[in-house]
Amino acid sequence: MKLFCEIVVELLPSLRALVAEELMNEYKLSQQEIAKRLFVTQPAISQYLRNLRGADKRLLNGSANEI
Repeated sequence: MKLFCEIVVELLPSLRALVAEELMNEYKLSQQEIAKRLFVTQPAISQYLRNLRGADKRLLNGSANEI
């Protein structure tokens, strides 16, 4: 069984990537606006949207079983 902090470190980037994608596609926010709302930098949002960071979104599907 993993510690809570280990789970968060794995899931948080994937969750941010999904939220950033939703905010850009559905709400037409700029990368800078998304960065302010998620308390991250604009380059981080760019990486999320290009799947360079938080790309393993499938972690979100089965992670509830691990907890």
